Amino acid sequence: MATKKVPQLQRRVVTVSLPQEYDGFEFDLWVNAPTKSWEALQARPVGDEEIAAELAPVLLDEATEEEVQGARAAVVARNEAHIQKALRSLIIAHNGWLNFDGEPFPDAQDDLFYEEIPTELMVCMLAAAQEAQKKLGRSMMKTRRR
Repeated sequence: MATKKVPQLQRRVVTVSLPQEYDGFEFDLWVNAPTKSWEALQARPVGDEEIAAELAPVLLDEATEEEVQGARAAVVARNEAHIQKALRSLIIAHNGWLNFDGEPFPDAQDDLFYEEIPTELMVCMLAAAQEAQKKLGRSMMKTRRR
């Protein structure tokens, strides 16, 4: 019986350019990362269930406002840490970005990078990453329509 070569998935990394407002800013993105990494980027609302779980064994109705705010902050911090971990796995590197003072930002794999970049820049990165991740599938759909 002939041995059949089995296909092995290869990591696909693409360079993503940000819009004109961030002219020259590029980053390398792992576009075919596992689904769980992409799903981790979705914002999670912080509702009563999450806060109640953080407060346990104290009941939400019996908690002080300070306890509720502390629980909410803990849930938000955990969500942010989860998102940062996902970003570190998806965003491989940047092309030597400099901050407002002309100093280099930390490496994209460093937690400090995500603390130091402006929120607007992060939002642009997320939007550009999600577009890049969908690009291959969209191009295949256009080909099939013809």
